[in-house]
Formats: sequence, C-alpha cells, structure tokens
Amino acid sequence: MAVNQTAAELPPGQSEAEASGLQTVPSSHVRPPRVLGCPVAMECRLDQVVRLGHGQAQALVVAEVLAFHIDEAVWDAKAGQIDASKLDPLSRLGGQWFGTLGEGIELPRPDWQASGFVARVAARSAEGG
Repeated sequence: MAVNQTAAELPPGQSEAEASGLQTVPSSHVRPPRVLGCPVAMECRLDQVVRLGHGQAQALVVAEVLAFHIDEAVWDAKAGQIDASKLDPLSRLGGQWFGTLGEGIELPRPDWQASGFVARVAARSAEGG
C-alpha cells in the first residue's frame, strides 16, 4: 500500500513519492506536485505550525486551501459535494495501525432556524443572559 510505503523513514531530501513508485503531476498553485490518480487532492499554503506538548513530536498544522482537484467519479453534482461512499478512504491511526471508513451513515443536519434555537439564543442575548 502506497500510504504505508510513504511512511518509510528516508534520508533528508529523498522523495517519498519517488521511493514508493507513485506518479505525480504538477500542482497549479504550489511547488510540490500532487499524486496522480488521487480522487481528491488539495493544494495548500502553510499558515502556521503550533507546537503541542513538550518536545517537537506533536504539532498542529494550519494551512490555507488554495485549490481542490476532485475526480468526477466521486463528485455528486446534484448534492454539490463529494460522495464519501465512492472514496474507499484509508487513514493512518498511528504506529502500524490504519483504519477504513467501514459502514457510513448519512445524517441530515439539524435546521436550527426552524427549531427555534436561533430565536431562543437571540432572546437570551437581548435579555443580557
């Protein structure tokens, strides 16, 4: 699996994509290339790195998304979003553990305006509470 191959500890300057045999294509907004055949890719610009805890091992990376590249095979034009059921994603959990999406469920978002929630919050704010 490419996701595991790219986790190898390589010498500085060595390309994980090249070492694992992944093909790349030029990005349109950033210098690093993106992976060819990836159904969803984002081009991002680093905003900041926030160090967490003690030491350098943990960090929160904040980036600005400059562009999305989405394969039409996973795009639901009617809904205007990616159809997650068509992705078959794999996540790295840590160490040697990976996770799959498993069974997905779709839950409609609540309509807070219709439920009266927004009106109740506005009323409390007007009362000073």
